[in-house]
Amino acid sequence: MKSDLVTNLEKSGHILFFILIYFIFAKISMFFGISYGNVSPFWIPAGVAVSAILFSRIYLLPGVFFGTVFSVATTGVTFPVAILLGIGNFLEIFVFYYLFQQLIQGKIFLSSPGLIFKFCIICAGSSLIAAGIGVGSLVLFGFVQIPDILINSLTWWLGDVAGMMIIAPVFFTWSTLTKASLATSIRIEHVFFYFLLIIGSMLIFSYSTPYVFLIFVIYAAFRFSARHGTLTVLIGDLIAIWSVYFSQSVFFGSSVHDTLFSIQSFITITSITGLFLISALHERKNVMNELQTAKRELEDRVANQSLTIRERETRFSELVNAMRSGVVIYRPTHDETDFIIEEVNPAVEKIEGLKREDIVGRSVKDVFPGVENFGLFQIFQEVSKTGITKHFPVSYYVDNRHSGWRDNFVFKLPGGEIVAVYEDVTEEKEVKKELVYAKNWLEFTQTVAKIGLWTWDIQSDTLTWSDEFFVMFGLPPGTIPSFDSWLKTIHPDDRDAAYERTLRSVSEKKELWNEYRIILPSGEIRWIAAAGRTEYDHNGVGTGMSGICIDITNRIETETALRESEERYRMLVDNVPDIILVHRNGVLLYVNPAAADMMGYTIQELYDTLLIFHVSPEYHGILIDAIKRRMDSQDIEPYELEILSKSGERKRVVVRGCTIQYQGEPASLNVLTDITERKIIEDQLRDFNEKLEIEVKNRTEELQTSLAEKEVLLKEIHHRVKNNMQVISSLLFMQARNAEQKEVRDILLESQNRIKSIALVHEKLYQSKDFDRIDYPDYLIRITKQIAESYKDGQNQVRIIVNNDTVFLSIDKAVPCSLIVSELVSNSLKYAFPDNRPGEIQIDFSLLENEYELIYTDNGIGIPESIEPGKTKTLGLELIQGLVHQLNGTMTLDRSNGTKYTLRFSA
Repeated sequence: MKSDLVTNLEKSGHILFFILIYFIFAKISMFFGISYGNVSPFWIPAGVAVSAILFSRIYLLPGVFFGTVFSVATTGVTFPVAILLGIGNFLEIFVFYYLFQQLIQGKIFLSSPGLIFKFCIICAGSSLIAAGIGVGSLVLFGFVQIPDILINSLTWWLGDVAGMMIIAPVFFTWSTLTKASLATSIRIEHVFFYFLLIIGSMLIFSYSTPYVFLIFVIYAAFRFSARHGTLTVLIGDLIAIWSVYFSQSVFFGSSVHDTLFSIQSFITITSITGLFLISALHERKNVMNELQTAKRELEDRVANQSLTIRERETRFSELVNAMRSGVVIYRPTHDETDFIIEEVNPAVEKIEGLKREDIVGRSVKDVFPGVENFGLFQIFQEVSKTGITKHFPVSYYVDNRHSGWRDNFVFKLPGGEIVAVYEDVTEEKEVKKELVYAKNWLEFTQTVAKIGLWTWDIQSDTLTWSDEFFVMFGLPPGTIPSFDSWLKTIHPDDRDAAYERTLRSVSEKKELWNEYRIILPSGEIRWIAAAGRTEYDHNGVGTGMSGICIDITNRIETETALRESEERYRMLVDNVPDIILVHRNGVLLYVNPAAADMMGYTIQELYDTLLIFHVSPEYHGILIDAIKRRMDSQDIEPYELEILSKSGERKRVVVRGCTIQYQGEPASLNVLTDITERKIIEDQLRDFNEKLEIEVKNRTEELQTSLAEKEVLLKEIHHRVKNNMQVISSLLFMQARNAEQKEVRDILLESQNRIKSIALVHEKLYQSKDFDRIDYPDYLIRITKQIAESYKDGQNQVRIIVNNDTVFLSIDKAVPCSLIVSELVSNSLKYAFPDNRPGEIQIDFSLLENEYELIYTDNGIGIPESIEPGKTKTLGLELIQGLVHQLNGTMTLDRSNGTKYTLRFSA
C-alpha cells in the first residue's frame, strides 16, 4: 500500500510538472501570434504533448487538458471555451497515441520513409479533432465569425501539425539516438554551421526565396546526423516565424490570413521534407550496416570454406594412402602408345607384392605384361582420348608373375594423367562362390527341415502331435499321444526336469522353453528344444498349451565345438606377437602375453589398471576420444598411439579394434601393432625428400638462367635476319628507282615486296615472346599495307580488309604463306582494277580444326579464262604453285565474282 501511494504521488508530481511545461510553451507560441494574441503559426505544445505521451507515460494525458485550460484562460477567452479547447486537445493527443500504437507499433518512426508517411498521416488526422472542436467553440461563443471558419480551421490545423512534426522528432533524436563522440574539427564545423544557419536563415527569410533554406536541412542530414537535421528544421522555422513577427519577411501576404497560410505552409513543407530526408538516410545507414554485416559473414564463410578445402585435401591424401583399393597414376606418352606409372599408393604394393621404387617410372606393359590381353590397356587409350570415366568390369587378369580377379575404374585428371583405381577381388569372388553354395544348401535344408507341432488340452489332459513330431521322437505312427509316451522317450537324467518346467510355465504364466535329451529306438541320443505358450480363461486358469519341438542336436554340438574353438583362439591370442587387450571404459580387463612383454609388466600387474597410464601424455586426448567413441559403438578408423613401457621405453603402435561382449557387458577389443621401425624409415624418407626437393629447385634455377640466355640469342638472330632483309629490300628499291624500263622496275619492286614479306616475319618473331610462331592476321595487316603503299600512284582507290581474329602460325609455314599473299595482293593491285577503278580486297585467315584456311577475294575484273594457274608459265604464278606445294596444301580458284582463292594446309 505504501509503495502504491508513493507511485501515485510521483505520477501526480509528473502531471503537475507537465502542466507547467505545457503552459510555458503555450505562452511562447502565443507570443509569436500574428493576427491576434492566441493565433500562432506553430503550436509548440502539441509537439510537447506528443513527445511526453510517446516517450514518458499515457497517464500524462490529463496534463494536456489542464495545461490547455490554464493557458487559454489567460487570453481573455471565457472559461467554457477554455474547457472545450482543453477537451479538443485532450482528444487530439489521445487519438494520436492510439493511431501511433496501431500503425507504428513501437517501431522507430524515423527508420524508413514508409513509417514517416504513417507518422504524417497520424499527425494530420489527429490535429483535425483539435482544430474542429477549437474553431467550433470559438464560433459558438462569438469569437470567430462564420465566414472565417474555414481559414481559422486551416490555420489551427496547420499549427498543430507543424508542432507535432517538428517538436516530436527533435525530442526523439536528441533523447534516444546514440550520440557519437566527435573530433574537435567536427565540433568546430558544427558551431560554424549553426552560425551560418542563423545568419543565412535571417537573410533568406528577409530577402530571398524561403525554400533555399532546405539546403541547410539537406547538408545537416547528410553531413552530420538525424538529430542535427531535426534541430536545423526547428531553428529555421523559429527564425522564419521571428522574421514575420518583426515584419521583415518574405512571407507577408495581402492579408493576415495569407501571411499565416504562407508561413505555416513553409513550416509544414520543410518539416515533412526534413523528416522524409532523415528517414531515407537512416534507412540507408541501416542497409549499409546490414551489408557490412553480410560482407563480414561472407568473408568469414569464405575463410572457413578455404580452411575446410585445405583440410579436405589433407584428408583426401591420407584417405588415398589408407585405401584398400590400389590407386595408380599413369602419364601417357606423346603418341599414347604407352603409359608410364607416375605414382602408386601403399595398397598397390600390397596387392602386387612389389615395392614402389620397382613400379614408379616404368611402363605399364613392363609392370603388368598381361594388360593388353586383359583389355585394360585399350580402356586407358579410350579414356585418354575422350576424357570419359570408364568402369572395366570384374575380369580375370593373368601374367607370368601372378593372376587374379580385378575390378577397375579408370578416369582422366585435368592435367592429362590417367588414374586407375582397382581392387583385387579374388578373395571376394571365392567368398561369393562359397556364399552361393551355402545359400543353395540352406534353401535345400529349409525345404527338407521338419518341425514337430504339439498341443495340450489341459482341462481334458489330452495331447495332439503332428506327423513330424512322431518322426522326430522315433514313435510309431499309431502311438497314442500322452505324457507317458512322451516321457518314455526322454533321457532318464532329463525326464523329471523337463516335466517340471512344463508344469511350472503354466502355473507361473510364463512362456515355455525346454531343452532336453531323447533316446531314439535305435539308441541314438538327440537334443530337443521345445517352445510353447499357454492360453488362460477369464479366471486365469490355464486351458491349453501349444508349441513346437526342434531338433537342436547340431546346435548343441556346435556350441561344444565353439567352446573348443574359443580355447584354440585363446591359445592363438596368447601367442601372437601383436598386443591384444580388452578394456571397458579404459580399464584393462584382459591382455595377452605379448602386451606384458612389450610393456615390461606381468599380466597380473596390468589387470584392472587404466590404459591411459601406459600411453604417452601427448596421446591422452586421442585415447580418451577413441575410448568414448568405441564404448558408444561408433566405428573408428585405425589410429596411432605411443606406448610407455615400465622402463620408460616408447613404442609407436597402430590400434585397430571393435566392440564386443566381454563377461556379459560391452567392452572394447583392440589389437596394437608395433610400427616403431616403420616410423623411423618414414622419417628417413621425409629427410631424403626434402634434400631432393632442394636439389631439384637449384637445378631448375640453372635451367631457367640458361633458357633466358638462349632467348636473347634467338632474338638477336631474328633481328639480324630482318636487318639483312631490309638492306636487300633497300638495294632493290634503289635499283628500281634508277631503272629506266618499267618492266625492270616492276620486277624489282615485286622482288622488294617478297623480301619485305620475309623480313616482316622475322621482325614479328623477335618482337614476340614466342619465337616459334606469330600472330598471323596482325602480320597480314602490316604486310598488305606495305604492298599497297608501294603501288600507290596518287589515284589508287582499292581498300584492303584483313580479319583480325588471333591465329598463330609457325615460322616454317608463315614464310611461304606470306609470299603467296604478297603475290596475290600485287597481282590484284596491278591487274584487277584498271583505270584506277575503286575496289576491295578481303583476306580471311582462320584455323579450322586441324588445318589453316586462307580465303583471298577481290571484286576486280577477274582472271581471264585463258590463264590457268597451274599451266601458265609466269614467275608469280609458278612461285605461288611452288609455295602451295611446299606447304603440302591445296589452292582453288573461283572466277564467278571477281577473283577468289582458297588455300588450305595442315596445322
